[in-house]
Amino acid sequence: MKTLEQLHREYLEVMDSQEFAAEELDYSILDAHLPYLRKIDQLSQSGITIFDLHRKTHVFVSDNIAVLTGRVADGTETEPAAGDFPVHPDDLPLLYGNGTYFLRYGMLLPPERRKDFKLVSEFRLAPRNGRCIRVIEQQMILENDRRGNIWLAIGILDLSPDQDPQSPFRSRLINIRSGDIFMFPPPGIE
Repeated sequence: MKTLEQLHREYLEVMDSQEFAAEELDYSILDAHLPYLRKIDQLSQSGITIFDLHRKTHVFVSDNIAVLTGRVADGTETEPAAGDFPVHPDDLPLLYGNGTYFLRYGMLLPPERRKDFKLVSEFRLAPRNGRCIRVIEQQMILENDRRGNIWLAIGILDLSPDQDPQSPFRSRLINIRSGDIFMFPPPGIE
């Protein structure tokens, strides 16, 4: 079994495997998404984040994230996505492993097919006020850069209807075009 440090290091190594040309990144693309994301934040209870794989930071964190996670959005996010939420210590290694596997899988796909998939994970946040909260996080690739690197990823966080703190970590890969659902990562993959 890998340690949390090893899993975190692998996650960073996968992100670092892409070579970005900062001068080619057009942040007006991100800016075009923001008004819609802010409106969704106002109209729903979902927490929304945009993670920039070039900068390795969240470039958008909706106000609802603080409500769901107890985390204040202060613009100083510097850690990868799995480390940003107060995830239950038993679920954090699984979340890192899934994130790493999802990135590797996405990097193997042709850039034009990457947006066909989303990763849906259900896990516990660390105890707050004496109890765990189960959430569902959906992650998708939002934008590739001109070189085909995975650049921006969107995450949508919601309360799970299953609030049983003993329910296991769950994750599925969904092809949103075909509707096919896959156990993720596949059994036997660490």
